[in-house]
Amino acid sequence: FTRQDSSMLNMLAQADCLVVRPPNAPALAAGLRVPVIPLPGGLGRA
Repeated sequence: FTRQDSSMLNMLAQADCLVVRPPNAPALAAGLRVPVIPLPGGLGRA
């Protein structure tokens, strides 16, 4: 993201998982499996 402000928290509040990637990792092709950390509950499951 090119900016950091409190309005960006809305996207995180709607997430149902976090993708686990090393810092500065190169982009991956769409559709590849990656490790995730599930986030139970939250707005993303409404």
